[in-house]
Amino acid sequence: VENTASRLTAEAAREFAVDGARGSEHVAHDLVRVDHRPMVGAPTTTTRDEFADAARAFADLGMKDLRFDVLAVRGDRCCLGRLTYSGADFDVRFLTVVGCNDRDKMAWIDNFDEDDLNAALDELDERFIAGEGAEHHNVIRWWREFGAAYRDRDWAAVEEMYVSDAVLVDHRSIGQGWINRADFLISTRAVVELAPDVRHLPRRLEICGQVTLTDGEAFGTTSDGSRYSWGYQMVTQWAGGRITRLEIFDAEESAAARARFDEIAGGTVKSGHEKAAAELEAMMQSISAAFAARDWEWIRSGIAPGAVLEDRRSTVSSHRAVDADAVVDLFRGWAEVGFETLENVALAWRGEELVLLRRRYRTGTGFELEMLVVIESQADGLMASITLFDADAVLPALDELELRYARSGSMRRAERSLLIVSAAMNHRYWRELDAILASDVEVVDHRRLGYPASTGPDGLVLALQSLVAQVPDVFAIVESIEVSGPAVLASVRQVGTSINGTTADWGWLNVASIDRNGRLCTLEYFDTDDEDRARARLAELAGREV
Repeated sequence: VENTASRLTAEAAREFAVDGARGSEHVAHDLVRVDHRPMVGAPTTTTRDEFADAARAFADLGMKDLRFDVLAVRGDRCCLGRLTYSGADFDVRFLTVVGCNDRDKMAWIDNFDEDDLNAALDELDERFIAGEGAEHHNVIRWWREFGAAYRDRDWAAVEEMYVSDAVLVDHRSIGQGWINRADFLISTRAVVELAPDVRHLPRRLEICGQVTLTDGEAFGTTSDGSRYSWGYQMVTQWAGGRITRLEIFDAEESAAARARFDEIAGGTVKSGHEKAAAELEAMMQSISAAFAARDWEWIRSGIAPGAVLEDRRSTVSSHRAVDADAVVDLFRGWAEVGFETLENVALAWRGEELVLLRRRYRTGTGFELEMLVVIESQADGLMASITLFDADAVLPALDELELRYARSGSMRRAERSLLIVSAAMNHRYWRELDAILASDVEVVDHRRLGYPASTGPDGLVLALQSLVAQVPDVFAIVESIEVSGPAVLASVRQVGTSINGTTADWGWLNVASIDRNGRLCTLEYFDTDDEDRARARLAELAGREV
């Protein structure tokens, strides 16, 4: 664990021990040193000469040996280490946080008592936020809040830092594998019970977006006096100040941890559902805010010049509008008749440019106008096509979504096959469903309450027909779908009302693969909280030859 600041500090320490003048060459003219030690703290120095005088004072006391041992780094220009002055009869040790400027000179130093690690780490992170880490200030502060909650043994606060369905994976050789939040927190508290003073030192913190890679060390003393320490690598994904994914690796598995960090930070580990949801939510919130503010120019800026809006609603229809001005006029028209706000809820998306929304306009008195909307964007993100449907016209809206996706040229064979399965069930086209399934298709349901395993099309077709008999109006929405070679991972939601009047709405993950003829030869079901196992299966199927 080192960076420019730690190398510079170690070199300066060696040279100060031999020749103060040579050591001073590593110090900026305006260096500021602050000593936070409450008992033996030295006066603040604000120039290189004052700092050199203080260093010579130590030498005059017989402190000839000077060593810097790095403990943690942040970015390239901040470090934390232990500074040791050695004399003939005793040593003086304290923690020091050092930063260097862009000319590779020591620019500031903050000293702390040797046992005041928490304060030193806080100073290190604050200095990093003020400099190189400014763009990551939110993530760093979330990380510090998490660390403070653990440090204070505030278990309620620690639990709150994880979303309820966080993905938690312990890859260590004696780890727990996939684990839910409750069990993970139990094991965390068990470590503290074993070693009540256990502390964590995040030696290196690397950040990309809202993903962190930590090279850490934990150390503590058991009740019988035995001291333990162990290193680890940890990859953490954040959203809004809470942890959505945390994966732990052995200290020597740094290559595996980095590969995982790169995957998650690059978005390849996120499901299409998660990625599209984040991007779509930001865009739709902006549109809603612009409508509420009557900011028609902002709305116009997001619409392509030749955009087409087609209204297929069976009741009051605005028919067809062409070009950005005409589309904006329709938004303006809804405002003029009394609608004050609009809300968009994503139902499904395809690729990067197609989405199906449920849209609600509301008046100040609470009256709502609801509709379904299929939006197709251009490569530059501008909306090129907007198609409106009645609120209950889910199947026509889904058909429009799939048709546009097929025409876009972005739909791949494996996606097409799984989407045909969904469309065939929705329209009760059992012959078409049978035709897209390989004669030896393997259907495996890993859900807690699932279908029996079967081989061949008949088992799946009969199971779906039985479902329709119990829930006559049932339909499925493939919310998102991602492809890896001949395999796909889809997030699916199913809605309907049973014959006894019970409304049901449930979701799952499908993993499927196709044969060389494009027919589904594998179809597997997973519960939504079993995403890691579904992804592992996707990786297996993706490597198969077609």
